[in-house]
Amino acid sequence: MKLYTLPGIQTVVFLLILQLQLANAQNHIDRPPESGKAQQAYPQIAGDNSIIELTEGWEYRWGDSPKDKEGRPVWSNLELESEEWKPMSLPGWAPGRGDNNYLWQRIRLPGGKWTDPSIYLLSYFLFFEVYLDDKLIYSFGDLDSPAKLKFQGTPWHIIPLPADFEGKLLSFRFYSAYYLIGIGDRVYLGSQSGIYRKMIIEDADRLIVGSLSVFIGLFALTLFLGFSQSKEYFALAFSALWIGTYIIRYTCVKQLLFGGSLFWNYIWVFSLFCMPLGIILFVEKMFGAGPKSAIRLLWQAHITLSVILLFLILCFTEEFGIFVLKTVRMMYLLYFVVISVWVGFSAFRGEVNAKIFLAGFISLVVFGLHDVLVGLGVVPWLRPIAHYGMFLFIVSLTVILGRTLVEMYRDVKEYSRKLELMRREKEGMVLELHDGISGIMSNINLLAEIAGKKYKTGAGKKAFSTISTLSREGISEIRDFMHSLDDRETNWDSLASELRHFGSSTLEAMGMKFAITIEIEREVTQPNSFLYLNLQRIFKEAITNIARHSRAGNVKAGLAVTHQLIRLDIIDDGIGLGDLQGKGRGISHMKARAKELGGELTICSQNGTRLQLVVPYPKNNHT
Repeated sequence: MKLYTLPGIQTVVFLLILQLQLANAQNHIDRPPESGKAQQAYPQIAGDNSIIELTEGWEYRWGDSPKDKEGRPVWSNLELESEEWKPMSLPGWAPGRGDNNYLWQRIRLPGGKWTDPSIYLLSYFLFFEVYLDDKLIYSFGDLDSPAKLKFQGTPWHIIPLPADFEGKLLSFRFYSAYYLIGIGDRVYLGSQSGIYRKMIIEDADRLIVGSLSVFIGLFALTLFLGFSQSKEYFALAFSALWIGTYIIRYTCVKQLLFGGSLFWNYIWVFSLFCMPLGIILFVEKMFGAGPKSAIRLLWQAHITLSVILLFLILCFTEEFGIFVLKTVRMMYLLYFVVISVWVGFSAFRGEVNAKIFLAGFISLVVFGLHDVLVGLGVVPWLRPIAHYGMFLFIVSLTVILGRTLVEMYRDVKEYSRKLELMRREKEGMVLELHDGISGIMSNINLLAEIAGKKYKTGAGKKAFSTISTLSREGISEIRDFMHSLDDRETNWDSLASELRHFGSSTLEAMGMKFAITIEIEREVTQPNSFLYLNLQRIFKEAITNIARHSRAGNVKAGLAVTHQLIRLDIIDDGIGLGDLQGKGRGISHMKARAKELGGELTICSQNGTRLQLVVPYPKNNHT
C-alpha cells in the first residue's frame, strides 16, 4: 500500500513554500540591537510596511502612581529618573511582583515616518491605560475602580499615536488580580496598514492548521452520521472540531471578522474541557477500556468534573478562575500519564496504531507544554508552536482511522469473495437437487403409479399408492427447499402466495373452508432463505395437523410483517388437541423452529385450536 500519493506530496510542498514566503515577509519587521536606550537603539525608518519591534529600552515599576492636583499620574511626567524604575526586555514578564496588582511599564519611542503611526499591543494582562508623556491616549477598563472591573477577555489593541510621537515617553499603567500582569509579548510600532499586514501574515499558519482541523472534524462527523455509527469517528470529530476552534481562537484575524467579544474566551474555556474528552473516547474505542475499565471511568469522571469546574469559572470567575486553571493543568497531567501508559502497553506489544497515536500524542504534549511554560514565564519567549502539535495529533488520529478503513475494506472484500463462493455452491446444490434427487423421486412416483395400476385391490395397490403419495410429498419438500435456496424467489409476496396455495389445496380437499389475510408493511426488508424456509415449514406442519386431526369446518390464518416483528396466526373451529397437546403431531418440531428464529410459538386449544408464532424481525436478515 502506498503511504504517499502525488497530491499529498504537492500539498506538503505547497505548505512548505508558503511557510518560507511568510518567513521572508518577516524581514519587513526591524529588530533592535540587544541593548541601548530606546531613542538610540532603534533606527529611523520609513514606509508603511515597516514595523519596529519594541523589545529593548523598557522599564517597569511596581505599585500605582499618586496623582497631581490635575488628576494626572505623577509617574507619567515626574519622578522620571527614580531608582524605582528597573530595566527589562520584551518578551517577558516583569519580575518581583509580590502582592502588587498594579504595574507601570514605559519606553521612550523611537522615530519613524508612517501615515498613521500606531502601537500594536498583543499579549497583556489584564486592564490598562496608556499615556504619551502625561496625556492619557487610550484605556481598557477603569483602573481607578478595580472592584467594578469585569473580565472582558484579552483582545489585541491598536493604539493611535500623534504624528509628533518621536522621543516621547509611552507609559502603560496595568491592573490585574490574575497571577500574570503587564506586557508579556512584543509591542510593535508602525502604521496601521503595516500592522494589519503583519497580523495576517503571522496568523496564516494558525488559520491553515485550524481550518484543516475543523475540516477533518466535519468530515469525520459526516462519516459518523451518514455512513457509520462507530464511536471512533465521533471521537475524532469531537476532538478535531474543538482543537480547530481552539487554534482559530488564538488568531488575531478573528477579531477583525467577529470582534473581540468575550465569546472567544468562552470558546477557550469550553475547549479546555472538550478537547480531552474526545481524546479519551478515542483511546477507549481503539485500544480498549483498560484494566477495570479505567479509561471509561476516566472520561466519565472528566465529564462530571468539567461540569463542576465550568460552573465555577463561569459564575465565579474572580474567586475560582485561577483555581480552575490550576486544576485543569493537573487533570491534563493525569490524562497524559494514564493515556501514555495504557497506549504504551499496546505499542510495546507491536500494535502499529498505538505507535502512531503515541507519536501524535507526544507531539501534542511537548508542543503544548512549550507554550504553557512560555506563558508562565518559565522559558524564554519564542513563536507559539502548540497548534503544530495539535494538528500533528489530529493527523495521527486520522491516519489510524484511515488504516482501520483500509482493513475494513479488505475484510469486506474477503467476505464478498466468500459469499460469492457460497452462492456458487448453493447454485450447485440446487442444480444437484433438481437433476439428481428430484429426478429420482419423480421416477419413483411414476413407477409407483404404473405398478399400482396392475392391482385393482389388495395390499399391493395400497402399498404402491402409499409410495406414490410419499414420493409426491418428497418432490414437494425438495421443491420447497430449492425455492428457499434461491434468493431471487425469497420475498414476502412469494411466501404469502405459497401459504395461500398450500392452505387452500390441502384443506379445501378435506371439505374445510380456508381464508388467509396478509399484512406487510411498506419497505420492509425481504426474508432470507433461513427465515423463509422455517416460516414455510411451521405453516405447513400446522395446516397438515389441522387437516388430519382437527375435524374443523373453518380455518383462518394471518401473516403480519412489520419492521419490528413477524406474527403468524392459525385458528380452526375443530375439536382441539385435548390431552395430546405437546405429545407429537409435529408440535415439538414447530417450537424448535420458532426457537431457532428467536421467537415463541404458543398454542391454545379451547373452542378449537389457536396457534400463534411471534418472531422479532431479525436485524441480520440478509446475512
